[in-house]
Amino acid sequence: MKTLYKYLIVMMTVAACGTLLSCNDDSDDGASTYVYTNIVTYDGSLDGQLNFSYTYTQEDKTDTQVRLRATGQFNRDVAPGTRLLLYYRYAAGYKYPESEEIILSNASLVYTATVTTGAATPELSELTPIRVDALNRSGAYIDLWCQLPYSDKRTFSITLDAASEGSSNPTLYISTSASDGSVGAMTGTAASFDVSSIWNNPATRTLTVKINNSANPRYNTFTFEKAN
Repeated sequence: MKTLYKYLIVMMTVAACGTLLSCNDDSDDGASTYVYTNIVTYDGSLDGQLNFSYTYTQEDKTDTQVRLRATGQFNRDVAPGTRLLLYYRYAAGYKYPESEEIILSNASLVYTATVTTGAATPELSELTPIRVDALNRSGAYIDLWCQLPYSDKRTFSITLDAASEGSSNPTLYISTSASDGSVGAMTGTAASFDVSSIWNNPATRTLTVKINNSANPRYNTFTFEKAN
């Protein structure tokens, strides 16, 4: 079956699983058997090492920068700063999330979109329904995990409500469209939105994200507070 992600098959110089699922690894190399999944930023390669980072948000809303590195190379050019979906295990002696050395199983591009400012506040019912699995903040990114009909023509949008611009509680709306009508089977989809221009504004105390959540319409508003 086709997948919605455009996979970057990772050419590893060490043995790695060729599947998106957890490996049945009977070796005694001490590596974790659990496969972690994270949306990360690709920071470039150096001396045969692929470098990544993401922000882990603590319960007290403070952020911790996590760095990862794996031996290998991509089979196409990937620019530093690109957001990727990683599937990986930790090497022997790991300690999550402090350890950096990982064994990479798979990597894929995720959808992105640039924040635009809307002239009017949209009604949620006007936005394309999205079956939300999770929506979370990772540093100055909003990451969306969802189910949508397959389409290779899909795009996302993230719009700032002009009435909330510059306020202590700016509001963003996420939507999607597909020019081919989205008639394919439902499939897992990941998107990541850079909201640094809003989140890093000293005036911002909370950030509200709204989405037409077809999985549960009662959960269509997500609010993220800054640490005190």
